[in-house]
Amino acid sequence: MSIIAHTYFPHERREAEPNVNITHLEHVFVALLIQIALLPFANAKVTGAIAVAILLGREIAQHEYRLGIQRGWEWGETLPVGMFEGVWRGWTLDSVLDVLFPALACSIVAIAIKVIKASRL
Repeated sequence: MSIIAHTYFPHERREAEPNVNITHLEHVFVALLIQIALLPFANAKVTGAIAVAILLGREIAQHEYRLGIQRGWEWGETLPVGMFEGVWRGWTLDSVLDVLFPALACSIVAIAIKVIKASRL
């Protein structure tokens, strides 16, 4: 809903903001770059899994730091977060999409490579 419509019709529901932002596309680009760079060393499924694992680890670390900051943590102190707390706490739709979109993109590339190789036989 536009600002003008919101001003004149405040009782109407606001439209939901889009959930996709530029970071999701950046993560897709980075994951595909990692996957393609590692293709000479392993197959597309393995390289895609490595790329997604790197991004997943990054998201988990961000959750741990966010939880630590909420608990009063400052640089130089030990992070007051449990061992696996970043894995199961702090996830938002944004952080899920930061991992899900690259996983989908790497899966599509892996399937496309498999289909192309199969069609050459």
